[in-house]
Parts: sequence; C-alpha cells; structure tokens
Amino acid sequence: MIEKILFGIPSKGRLKEDTIKMLRDAGFEIKEQKRKYLAESNSSWLKFIFLRAADIPVFVKYGALDMGITGHDFVVERGNDITELLDLKYGRADLCLGVSETSNYKSIEDLPNNIRVGTEFPRITTSYFDTLGINAEVIELRGSVEITIALKLTDAIVDLVSTGKTFRENGLVVIDKIMETTARLIVNPITFRTKEPFIEKIRENIAEVIK
Repeated sequence: MIEKILFGIPSKGRLKEDTIKMLRDAGFEIKEQKRKYLAESNSSWLKFIFLRAADIPVFVKYGALDMGITGHDFVVERGNDITELLDLKYGRADLCLGVSETSNYKSIEDLPNNIRVGTEFPRITTSYFDTLGINAEVIELRGSVEITIALKLTDAIVDLVSTGKTFRENGLVVIDKIMETTARLIVNPITFRTKEPFIEKIRENIAEVIK
C-alpha cells in the first residue's frame, strides 16, 4: 500500500492563489472543497491540507505534514529542523523595521535600549536586536501590527512589506530591511529519506515550472 504524501498549502490570500496555480502548472490538480481543510489531487499518493502559512513549518517540523509551501520568513521564525527544497520565486516581500514617519528614529543608530517592538516574528526580531546590541522588549502580536505605534503600544514594528501601501496608509516608514522572503518548498527531513521517490517527483515537476 502506497503511503500518501500530505502537502500543506496556505489557506488564504495571494500566497494561496499563486501556490495553487503553480502546482496546477506542475501537473498537480487540487480538488478543493468549500469549508474543508483536506483536498484530494489527481495523484492517488498526494493529498493537500489547507493551513495558515505561519503554521505550515510547524506541521512539517513535527511530521504531521510531509512537505508544504510557505514563506521563508515563517520557515526561519518557526521551522527548525526542516529542509527547504526550492525557492519558488513568488510571494516576494521584505521583513522590515518600521517607525512612525514623525519619529525621532531616522536610522538604526538612533534606536535606544528598552525600545518596545511589536511583531508577528518574535524570534527573528529578538535575534535582529541582539545582533545590534540593543535590549528590546519584543511584543508578539497576531495581526494589526501597524496600528500599535499610533496607539502607543510600541515604538517600532517589524513586519512584512511588499508594496509599502499599508505602511504609508498608517504613517510608517522603513528604517531597515531585516530579510527578504519568498515562497519556499519545504520538507520534513525524515520524509525526505523515507518517501524520496515521491518527494523528488514533486520537486522535479515544480522545478520545471519555475526555472
């Protein structure tokens, strides 16, 4: 009996749309059903699971999923001990440090100790400020990060910037780029060894599409 490959796909947004299109171009049809997390494919050995992009690295890390697609930012933040197989080139954004456009902080040299920073990426943010030698109070948030400066909850934020529109609408400016992110094909290392023929089939098909 052939074991199925459980493959995680972002459950919403542009990343979901681009991922479904790319997989279809690679020959993997997704038979999506409304209000269901699971979807069959046109391959009997492959099943898709729709999850929050931020959670996919965790599911892959612990073996609940064999592989998946998510942003490199979420892999760094939450995905120790998983393998990135491919940079898929879409979903491009920058993880940036932002402050109010009226702030006295014009560059990272202006940042004081004990600065309060809001973010969905506490691990990356803490590491970033440690590298700068700045003692920062990092507040983990889930959404609505941009409004925290106006409400005086934070002095700065670390958030994803693609077009910059959301930053501009909230009166924010970028003073440093921490990292660039794109969508990545990821796999559990144990799965990579035990189900290698199926993993390689998926990787090769996708590689042909993105080359």
